[in-house]
Amino acid sequence: MNLLEIAYTTERHSDWIVMAQNLGAGHYAEDIVQEMYIKLSEIKNPERLIDKNNPNQLVGFYVYTIIRSLIVDLQRVQKRTKIISIEHIKELEASEVDFEFEAEYAKKLEVIEQSKADMGWYDLKLFELYHNEGLSIRKLSKETRISASSIFNTLTNAKSKINEAYNEAKKESTK
Repeated sequence: MNLLEIAYTTERHSDWIVMAQNLGAGHYAEDIVQEMYIKLSEIKNPERLIDKNNPNQLVGFYVYTIIRSLIVDLQRVQKRTKIISIEHIKELEASEVDFEFEAEYAKKLEVIEQSKADMGWYDLKLFELYHNEGLSIRKLSKETRISASSIFNTLTNAKSKINEAYNEAKKESTK
């Protein structure tokens, strides 16, 4: 018998579920036990998990340790996530819409898009590759076979043009 056949006997399977429930898994106990079977299948030396006195049983401590670590991982994930009701989200959407902020943000995007439209083809392509693809200057240089200093200077000039256009639009809107 292999390790999973030994672990998944009918009476032992229900024991593992009870163990998971007692350790605090609640209604996730069956899922935790299924994850435990996956972990058992990934063990490199399965013979150390089989009881030497009874070759048809697993050493319970290993199974307990696996189940406990899976439950701790589950609790850690649940602790990080916060459940918010749909009613609360609807209330937030209805009450917190700041139309002035949205209009100002739209104007900023328009200024940026206009300054990008005024760029040359080469400057625009490098700028979009750098910002949209998330490539570093070195990777961009390696893939395009353009020198890193040329890419750096082009991006610096493009950013300064966008900043200038944005600052001018900001001055005009405050007047």
